[in-house]
Formats: sequence, structure tokens, C-alpha cells
Amino acid sequence: MRSLVLVMWLAVSAVLSGCGTADPVRIRSQVGDKGVVVVVNVPNDLSLSWVGTILLNNESATHSNPDWSIKHWIEERSVAVLRQTGRKARALVLQPGTQVNLAQMIDTTNEVVLVIAPGYGPDKVFNRPPYVSGIGLRQHTWLGLEAASATYVQLDARILNPSYPQEVQIVSSESFQRLPFVALEKGPLLQPRVDGAVRDAIRAQIDGVVLDLIGRLGLFEGPLDSTSPRMPSADTGPRG
Repeated sequence: MRSLVLVMWLAVSAVLSGCGTADPVRIRSQVGDKGVVVVVNVPNDLSLSWVGTILLNNESATHSNPDWSIKHWIEERSVAVLRQTGRKARALVLQPGTQVNLAQMIDTTNEVVLVIAPGYGPDKVFNRPPYVSGIGLRQHTWLGLEAASATYVQLDARILNPSYPQEVQIVSSESFQRLPFVALEKGPLLQPRVDGAVRDAIRAQIDGVVLDLIGRLGLFEGPLDSTSPRMPSADTGPRG
């Protein structure tokens, strides 16, 4: 029965979108000194949106670049922050869309699961619909004026604790950054010359959001250095 519950937990976590709140004091007391298994349910592709003056002008696409390693970057950052607190942590890499028996992959006595997934919320740079979700770049144009671009990271995190199978503690965090350049060509196509700059902006935002999520869940007390330990450099090559 516990195995079935854990499989159901993972399925539920993929569809929940910040519809609850978490009590960090309660989480901290329940988790104790258990280790944390990080599961990231976030696509590696960057969502691109071209938002025009009217709805008919709106276009969307995705930008795929193996060098960005968005999912892996979130896994690495989450594990690094948790270990910085002195807690044992590891990433569990799952293939998208697959159902697994999570109970066979974790120590249900000594580990809890931290699931990170796309969040959902309003555009807080341009304050225009539609809402944003996950990780992406949005560019707005108004009546022929110069376009403006912004990156965003909108993520949810939830703790799944085998000792408290009826509870799913959820928190959300977001980051929006106006870019000092126009990032998209006409339509949702990232200009090659800004690929590296957009990647670096996204990675920096992920770092801050992950730190905030883990803090909101009560998995550390006191300040952490948001720049340490260092993440892999952009020149480490493709990561899966």
C-alpha cells in the first residue's frame, strides 16, 4: 500500500500548481534530519512567447539547446543548497511521462522527496496576459514600438514524506528579469547572438528561486550563500 501511495504522490505532484501553502516549522519538525531526494519535473526546453498588440499576434514556441541543461541545473543547484545545510541530498533523475515505484528508489525510513515542477502565475514584468508557467522568455510589442524582452522562472516545490502520506506541503517562487536587449527575432525565435546571455540570466534566476523554495519549505534555518557552492560552468558541455 505504501508503494502505491508513493507512486500516486508523484503523479499528483505533476498536476498541482501552487494550490496550497506550507508550514515550514511543521515541515522541519516532520523531516528532522532525514535526507532529501530531489525530483525535478521541469522540461529542458525554454518556453518562448511573442506577445503582440492583439491576441491574433501572439505566437509561442520552444527553444532547445542541450548546453543549457535546465533540468540538470535545477537538480544540481537543489542538491548543492541542501548539502550546504549539512543535510544529505541526492537527485533522482526520472524520464518524463514515466510511472515509477518511488518506494523502491528511496529509503522510506530515512529520506523524504522534494519535487520541483513548473508553477503558474501572472506576468509581473509587462502585466499582460496570458499567464506564464515554468521557465521561459517573453517578448512584447506594442503598435510598432521597439520590442521588450524578459526572462522568467516560475516554480513550485512540494515535500512528500512517507511518514505523513496524507500531507503534501507546497510552496511557490518566481523571478522575472527585464533584459537589456531584444531577444527574439520576428516571432518566437531566439536570436543566436543572445543565446549565451539568456542562458546565464535563466541560470541566475533558477539559483535564486531554488534557494527561496528550499527556505520556504523550512529545510534550513539562517542565511545561506546564494553563490556557493559554484555551479558547473557554461563550458562543461551537454548534460542529460
